[in-house]
Amino acid sequence: GWVYGLMGEKEKAQKILEDLKAKPEQGQSNAWGIAWVYVGMSEHEKAILFFEKSLEQAIENYWFGNYKYFITKFDDLEVLHSFSRFQALLEKVNSYQVASMN
Repeated sequence: GWVYGLMGEKEKAQKILEDLKAKPEQGQSNAWGIAWVYVGMSEHEKAILFFEKSLEQAIENYWFGNYKYFITKFDDLEVLHSFSRFQALLEKVNSYQVASMN
């Protein structure tokens, strides 16, 4: 969906977005994937909203380390760096402490 958005094929990106949004009804959720489709479609506020939701999922599913790496290292997300809401998300990510499992 992200690539279709970048290519300007909004209808194809929208179809993938609808499929991803239907996943919670099927017991699955992919806020990270939804966020990327919105990035590709240049709908930045919606992308940030779903990156915030994907942070919650990352913490719940114990893949915060991967989340932190990808949210801070992907050059493709530089377009979001001018948004104060995305900056707040990055600050939250960088300040989050993973609890010890001991």
